[in-house]
Amino acid sequence: LRVNPGFEPRNALVVPVDLGFGQYPEPEGREFEQHLVDRVRALPGVKSAALAVEIPLGQLHLRGFVSIDGYVPKPGEQMVHRRNVVGPEYFQAMGIPILEGREIDERDRKDTRPVAVINQAMAARYWPGQDPIGKTFENSGKTWAVVGVIKNGKYDALTEAPQPYFCLPLSQTDYVKRLHLVARTIGSPRGAASPVLQIL
Repeated sequence: LRVNPGFEPRNALVVPVDLGFGQYPEPEGREFEQHLVDRVRALPGVKSAALAVEIPLGQLHLRGFVSIDGYVPKPGEQMVHRRNVVGPEYFQAMGIPILEGREIDERDRKDTRPVAVINQAMAARYWPGQDPIGKTFENSGKTWAVVGVIKNGKYDALTEAPQPYFCLPLSQTDYVKRLHLVARTIGSPRGAASPVLQIL
């Protein structure tokens, strides 16, 4: 209870969304996801809502290999880091502070430059003493430009030491059918649970 997880757990509702049981190819699935978020954001008492593949301290533990131009790993140095894939307003909905730059938003589309938001630990490891905004790294065959830096958080366990972490936009990555909907509410999230489930 005394550990700061790096996000705000109060006044937040998390709902798993699984489109794998229906006929949702990518165009229809992405359209459904956008309509879902728009309708949840319009509910009374909801401040922000977003989709993400995983949530901190959840059951999924996504990781990805990164390569940074000009950075030479030390022998045996781990270059596989925690990662997430998120939609616009994710950091607002989770209560994760943006320390520099901006969060992932509607500007980040499939036809625009691939972008990423990284945490303090990743910025300090690869660009110490530098402004990380605009720096790039390779992951999954793409070059991602850093547009924001978030506060360090807990991703696997509350007892873990700070570790590098990065987030990529849902719109710029491969289509996935299993997501989490996160809604930030003004009051208790219990009041929003039933309306959200009715939308689903």
